Amino acid sequence: MKHIWQLGVAGVLLLSMPMVAKQAQTPPPVSVTTQSYQEVTKKIKTKNGKIQTVKKWVRATRVVPGTVVKYVDTVTNNTDKPLSDVTIKNPINPHLTYVAGSATSETNATILYSVDGGKHFDVPEKLMIKDLKTGKKRIASPKEYNAIQWTIASVPPESNTTVEFRAKLK
Repeated sequence: MKHIWQLGVAGVLLLSMPMVAKQAQTPPPVSVTTQSYQEVTKKIKTKNGKIQTVKKWVRATRVVPGTVVKYVDTVTNNTDKPLSDVTIKNPINPHLTYVAGSATSETNATILYSVDGGKHFDVPEKLMIKDLKTGKKRIASPKEYNAIQWTIASVPPESNTTVEFRAKLK
């Protein structure tokens, strides 16, 4: 009888495995993927024989100091209902300097910045830091931002939107 019971438990475990696997594959309500790009300049010959300079963004592979990198986050709503006030945060690598005014959103979003590694976010005119030379507080410059936060007003069901920013390798 004991032997049969062990088989029964094994059978229940085997039957429950597909359900566990299916549950583990259920995507979260919101997923975010990040891609980085660098701008390349190419000279091409036009149909009339003239040389034209063309710039385009390609996946960043090998970035050297002075290169501007564009980071694009694709925010996906994996549900069948609209989501509102979706917050996305991006740290800015310490080897990069934020390019002023480059944070954008494909849809309506509030964009805030941080100078304390993402602990607090605010609008640029309220970001205060202590000046090391004078000891007084002053408004932070964009090159001192070290994180960006987007709060997207709405992401429709089963769709995606993008947010992006640019930063220059020091």
